[in-house]
Order: sequence, then C-alpha cells, then structure tokens
Amino acid sequence: MSLRRRLALIAGGVTAVAVLLVALLSGLLSARTMYEQVDAELRSALNFNVENELAAKLELSSRTTLTAESLDILIDVYFVEGTVEPRGSVTAAVPPGDAVFQQLLGSSSEPIFESVTTNTDISLRVAVIPFTDGAVIRAMRPINDLQVSINTLTAGISALAFLASLITALIASVVVGSALRPVLKLTAAAEQIAQTQKLDDSGLIEATAGRSDEIARLSASLQSLVAALARSREQQQRLVDDAAHELRTPLTSMRANLDLMAMAEATERGITLEQRSEMLGSMNEELEELSQLVEELVALASPVPTLHEVSLEADVELAQLAEQVVRRFARRSGREIKLDANSSLVQGRSALIERAIANLVGNAIKFSPAETAISVTVRDGMVLVDDAGPGIATDYRSQVLERFWRAPESRGLPGSGLGLSIVSDMAKSHSGSVIIDQSPLGGARVGFVLPELKESKA
Repeated sequence: MSLRRRLALIAGGVTAVAVLLVALLSGLLSARTMYEQVDAELRSALNFNVENELAAKLELSSRTTLTAESLDILIDVYFVEGTVEPRGSVTAAVPPGDAVFQQLLGSSSEPIFESVTTNTDISLRVAVIPFTDGAVIRAMRPINDLQVSINTLTAGISALAFLASLITALIASVVVGSALRPVLKLTAAAEQIAQTQKLDDSGLIEATAGRSDEIARLSASLQSLVAALARSREQQQRLVDDAAHELRTPLTSMRANLDLMAMAEATERGITLEQRSEMLGSMNEELEELSQLVEELVALASPVPTLHEVSLEADVELAQLAEQVVRRFARRSGREIKLDANSSLVQGRSALIERAIANLVGNAIKFSPAETAISVTVRDGMVLVDDAGPGIATDYRSQVLERFWRAPESRGLPGSGLGLSIVSDMAKSHSGSVIIDQSPLGGARVGFVLPELKESKA
C-alpha cells in the first residue's frame, strides 16, 4: 500500500473515531435531556392533593388505553400484595421495578424514577412516591417514542461520522498527493540514477525547484551526496588510470629484459655474465620500484579514518616515531641524518604517522646528493625534513601533493609520485596540514603539523 493511501486511511480513520466519540457523547447527552424532560412531566403529574384529586386521576387512568404511541400519563396505586387500584386498570400489566420496592420499604420521600417494559414490549418511564403503609403511587408514561428518537439521532450521527470520514479520506488523499509530489519526483530521480549509474543531479534539482522547505533540504542533501559520489568516482577512475600507467613502466622494462634473455638462450648466442648481472640488477630495481608502488597504492586505497575515529586512537610521541624512522633509514642508506627532536605528543594512528615521516625522509634521501646531510626536526606537533637537493620550485608546490604527479626534471628518477600524497592524506585525516618551503640547507623543507596535545607541555 502506498504512503499516500495509508495517510488518507489514517486521516479518515481518525476523523471517524473523533466523530463517533462526539456522536456518542451527543447521544448520551440528548438521551439524558429527553429522560429528564419526561421525569419532570411525571414529577409534575404526581404533584396533586391526594385526598381530593387522587380518585379523579385514578378514574381517568382506568379509562385510558395503554399503547406504545400514547403520550398520556397514567396514575395508579400499587399495593405490596401485588394488586393495583383501580381494579382492572391497564397499568396492572406494568411490572413493579426496584423503585416500587424501595418506596414500599420507605427509603425515600422523593419520587424514584425507573424504566420498565411490559410483556407486550411497551417501554414506560415510571415515577414512584410513597402513599401509605404497604402501598405506593405510580405515575407512568410510555417512552417508545423517546427511544425511537434516540435511536434515530444515533443512526443519523453515525451516518454523519461515516460520511465525514469518507470526505476526510478523499481530501487527505488529494492534499497528501499534492504534498508528496516532490517526494515522488525525488524518488524517480534517485531511481533513475540507480538504474543508469549516471551521477546526474538535474532531476533532483528539477524536483524541488522554487521550494525552500524540508523537502528542498532533502533534495540539497541528495545533490551533495551525488556530487560527492561523482567526485569519488572521478578520483577513483583517475587513480586506476594513473596506477595502470605507473605499473606498466616497470612491468614493460622487466618483460623486455626477460624477452632479451629468453631470445639469447633460444638463439644460443648467449650473453655474458656481466650482461646477465646487469639485466638481473635492472629487473631487481624495477621489482623494488613495483613493490613500493603497490605498497603505496594499498596505503592510498585504505579507508582514511574520520576525525572522530582518530580521536579514539592512542597518544603518539612524534619524537619517538621520528627516531625510529631516522635510525632505520640511516642504517639502510648509510647517509648522515641529523635528528633534533623535542617531546611532542599528538593523538592519532601511529602507523599512518610513521609512514608519513618515512616518506619524507625517503624523498630527502632520493633527491639530495649522497655526500650531503639530511636534517629532521620535531617540535610542537610539527615534523620537518630538510635536504640539500634541488628543492621544490614555487610553481610546483601546489601540485606535488597530487597523486602520481612528478616534476619534469625528476621523472627519470625512481619513485611513483605517491609519497607526498600519502603524507597529505594522513595530515588531513588528523586535522593537520602539510608544510612545503625552501630549506636552509639549500634544498627542500617538507613536513607536516598536527594538533599537539596540551599534556606534552607539562
């Protein structure tokens, strides 16, 4: 069942219940008013002089026929033995009720009212007052017409309730349909995007054009989501394209060397040990570059934690991480790497931060002359790596953080162009930023700064 139909049925049902409750209360109040009017007539009929007027009233009642349509008030005397005066009166067919027995017991000096029904289905309203010991006076009037009026009123109000609920349901269906029209358009536009896989938000924009309500806000949120998905898809496609290009280069080089070695074996021309060693060394270098590229691609493909997730991570001592990285690279490269580190505590993922520092030191080693020193500085949530290499030109500083971007003069060197991109992603995920500047050593100063924990100042 559609939302429109459900809301219409709910509106109609609520209206029906409300009208029926009003009808019930109105019927009860109307019935009470009618009964009070009859009781007032009976009370007035009992207001007479018993000694002078009772005989006349009894004689009049003895001549009146008891019918359901009659509006006459009949008077009789009911005795404790069960007899009625006047003898043979039509009121003898009216059975005694609780009011008669209460008055015979002398429980009240005021009239007691009750409703009784004869064996011929005539309903009467009876008022009873005490007369003498063992006898009471009854005044009675048929109320079949009263009950018919109450039933007619109840039936009319019930029919009105049904009609009102039906009209309400129809109006609600129209109103809800009009209110849901933009939602239906949004749904159709979203379904179109899901079916075609085309991230086009024009349908979402058209669905709520000129609106400024909650539905427009929903549309704006959906448009932002579609735009974010489009950007993500574009970045993903660019990453795949760039990765394919970068992976193809070392693979092609290794394949060429393998083909050359296979051809030499097939033609029995052979190759010298020096040539074989050179080819194997070249393939080993390509394999190392390929391994590094794959490792960096895996790091980029890993989901970047949100700021909230980062805040749940452990405290990280930057000086300690920098010391580990410096010791490792100094041992591997044999280069002089100076470390100037003060205690600096940040909060985040230790593995990501350590990899970022390693990328900075690795780049410095790669792009600086072997005889020059490298400097690593840590303080106040900041890590800086200085080298004496060619540096980073001012025109390139806005591009070096892009994935796979490499300066023209460095494209012949080993590397994938992903190192600084990984550093940038880490800094952003930790609410930090990247630093790129001219180094006092003559080369590049590259680093990052993260929010420092205040406890580290103690």
